Amino acid sequence: MTSPLPDFAALIATLLQAVTPAQPCGVPLRHEPEYHRIQEARRQDDTGLPVGIWQSEVKTADWRTVEQLCCDTLQRRGKDLMVAAWLGEAWVQRYGLAGWVKGVELQAALCERYWTELHPQAVDGDESWRTAPLEWMSRMFAEALRFRVPLLDHEPDVTLAVYQGWQRQSVCGTGRRAEQDAAEMAAKELARFLNVVRAESPARLYELLQALVGAKATVEALATLCNQRMADDAPSFGTVLRVLDELVLVVNGLDDVLPWKALNGEKDMSADTVGVSESGGAVAAQPQAASGIIAGREDAYRQLQLIATYLAQVEPHSPVPYLINRAVEWGRRPLPELLSELIDSDSEARRVWSLIGVLP
Repeated sequence: MTSPLPDFAALIATLLQAVTPAQPCGVPLRHEPEYHRIQEARRQDDTGLPVGIWQSEVKTADWRTVEQLCCDTLQRRGKDLMVAAWLGEAWVQRYGLAGWVKGVELQAALCERYWTELHPQAVDGDESWRTAPLEWMSRMFAEALRFRVPLLDHEPDVTLAVYQGWQRQSVCGTGRRAEQDAAEMAAKELARFLNVVRAESPARLYELLQALVGAKATVEALATLCNQRMADDAPSFGTVLRVLDELVLVVNGLDDVLPWKALNGEKDMSADTVGVSESGGAVAAQPQAASGIIAGREDAYRQLQLIATYLAQVEPHSPVPYLINRAVEWGRRPLPELLSELIDSDSEARRVWSLIGVLP
């Protein structure tokens, strides 16, 4: 369960204020006590590792303390990319998707406003000092969006990874009894979750899509800024952007499950049907083409996922919905990455790809 949301607008405005007029970004923090206190507060033991005879109390991360320390440090001591990334991590842990979105906004705003003075500073024009914290942030945000952030607030265990896992497993049962049982269980969980979605407020899913589209625009703006300032040292934001695209497709599929949508013929809020205002919020874009007419590449993928969602409900044991969803996912990936996955996959996956003609 996530914590009550703070006033993010006021909080971010405070964090963006200069530390002092003479030193807007304060002092370097890498070797300061505050830096190490934050590291200790976020440290947690891996409970999956064997401890043998050396029994000790398990250390868990204190995300509330991490948040407090990061906010105080950014406001009073220094503007540091790594500290801002840790604050975003704490916000994800405490506030879910809302925290994820605001963490991205804060990092982008710091880079936009204070690039020259921001810590760690470039040494003799060498921007690679900033690559590591930005790469870590990008990787953390991608993993959080896939594995930690729930699709619905009141279903905290159903993340993007869990939902996609149900979709795959529900149609991949073979002749083995254990795999058939697992497929049936996944199909039941998927059906249960879709029933929960049918009772969901349409406005809530609309707001979720708005947040995702706005966040994608923010990440793209940050990537553009880094590419302009850092050239070959710029970090990659490709993974987090692909996860955002996957999540938008999934939420669009959930939106299409709602009974009111089918009855009223309402249109979706995919990445192609939502624009971004100057303030970063989502606004309605051009209306989509009439039903049955493909309005563009993204609309084609959206319709494919809608078909897959429908088939998963009426034919939960068919492999077709899984294959359609995989095709949509492949369509969003760069060719080199897709080829690498196809070549390196296990034998079972290669059989599926051979079956549909992707591999010989």
